[in-house]
Amino acid sequence: MAKNQSKLSEITFIEHLNMVREKKKSIENYLEDTDLFLHEYLAPVLNKIDLRREKLKQEANKKIDDAYFKIINEIENIKSSFKQKTNSIDNKKFEELAVCDKLNENSQKNEYFNDKLNKLKRFEEDFINSTSNMIENFKSIDFKYAKTVPKLDNRGFYNHTVINQELGEWNDKNFCFGKIKYKNQT
Repeated sequence: MAKNQSKLSEITFIEHLNMVREKKKSIENYLEDTDLFLHEYLAPVLNKIDLRREKLKQEANKKIDDAYFKIINEIENIKSSFKQKTNSIDNKKFEELAVCDKLNENSQKNEYFNDKLNKLKRFEEDFINSTSNMIENFKSIDFKYAKTVPKLDNRGFYNHTVINQELGEWNDKNFCFGKIKYKNQT
């Protein structure tokens, strides 16, 4: 029995030795051409990384374009509103107010011109002053960049947090392009 035990130990050792030799040979085959081995297994990973980079760039470009067109649309609305409001000066009404009838009696003249003056002042407030204010406000229109800082979220994505309070608060999930600064007063 002891003789068989030693033979079994020898056989177990030789079998394990041969198995280790095969593993070693397999490793040596990979190590003979390390670059080919690395390329074979890393190329698909690098392709996935490259595809992800391209997708993120497309998403970022889309966000930038969406934000750009939103602001351009806002400018177009401001322009349209400005044109609409400034084209509403009633020239006919002004001409009517500018005409003065000749009256002979002083009491009639006093009441007539006081009434005309009140109407002229309302016209001035309703059309002239409000349009002048719109023009002055329009001169102050500006675009402010959103100052952001990159921040890594819990999924490993970079989000941006606005640090410029003057432009308003945005949460981390929103993309910040900038903001139109305009007093839209009539």
